[in-house]
Amino acid sequence: MAEFQAGGGIERNFYNFTDPHEEVDGERSSLKAPPHPSDRYIDRQALTLATDREAIVKALYGRGGEVTTNILNDPPQYRSANNKAEFSIERANALLDEAGWKKGASGYREKGGVVLSVLYQTSVNSVQQKTQQIVKDGWERIGVKAELKSIDAGVAFSSDAGNPDTLGKFYSDVQIGHHQRRLRPQNYMRIYHSAYINTKRNQWSRGTTTATRTPPRPAVGRGEDGKLDPEKRAALRPDERHRDPGLRQRPAGPAQERLRANEGAQEHQLHLWDVDYWNIANWVKG
Repeated sequence: MAEFQAGGGIERNFYNFTDPHEEVDGERSSLKAPPHPSDRYIDRQALTLATDREAIVKALYGRGGEVTTNILNDPPQYRSANNKAEFSIERANALLDEAGWKKGASGYREKGGVVLSVLYQTSVNSVQQKTQQIVKDGWERIGVKAELKSIDAGVAFSSDAGNPDTLGKFYSDVQIGHHQRRLRPQNYMRIYHSAYINTKRNQWSRGTTTATRTPPRPAVGRGEDGKLDPEKRAALRPDERHRDPGLRQRPAGPAQERLRANEGAQEHQLHLWDVDYWNIANWVKG
């Protein structure tokens, strides 16, 4: 009998803080370019409010997924209790109205002659592509024009610096991302640290695609490195956006946590950050 355990990683929408359509010095999504046309916390908050996490989990993951709003969900002591899941088209519309995005004749929102539109990409994957459609349906309801793009997995996850479609370059407004757990949570959180931003200079190989203009404080990925006491590490919990200016900008909209399916006959409880085949050399049949 299969048992489902936490620790499978978080599926999320990454929001681009830079402009993927503006090229500077041979590089798009460049920190040297002007800010993204919708580089506002309120706009990203509206997109997140219009994302129906419950529908995604129910339709696509079933027992293999759980709704979450946290970037770091496991182990439990690192899980923030301050973030609550909410799906509200009404609130999302109100936020965009407040931000000055008014619906035009086309039904899409506009401001200063610019249509509020997003290029939303992922790798070719049936579940993620269905996720895209559910998310798009919500965004269209609030007047955001969403164009979907799917990239062959062999290209999307490639390290080819000459290919414009790798996810590491992030040449879209939003992209689906999934990061597996790591042995140490701070290593997992480095994907939000400004020191690890992918750029042309490092051949887009550092690991961070969501480049924020307000660098996260050192606790995100670095400040915990020298702390061995688990209680002190938990005290530096970086996922509480009200405490951390970098994460408070909402660089990502977590949707669901993938759960791991393990055989119920196993007599050991895996650590949340361990691998499913730990100690496999000593496994025996029950």
